[in-house]
Amino acid sequence: MGLSDSQYQNYKITNTVTHDFVKIQVFDNECYTLTVLDLNGKVISNTKIIENETIIDMRLFQQGIYVFKLIDSAGMISSQKIVKQ
Repeated sequence: MGLSDSQYQNYKITNTVTHDFVKIQVFDNECYTLTVLDLNGKVISNTKIIENETIIDMRLFQQGIYVFKLIDSAGMISSQKIVKQ
């Protein structure tokens, strides 16, 4: 795992520094909600994560730093900083 990866107990986010795509792998049967926010707290997108592997297309996002918030069905929130170059 390098600088562009982040792994937690139930999921792994790959390419946290990216030009194009971020990959989210889920290691349990949990359904997650992914909320992408900019640094001002503005919600950019909301996505349901129901597959074991989900690709987020960052090509339409402007360069900058984003926060990916993953919320499981119990309401537990994890967040990860993503840098779009």
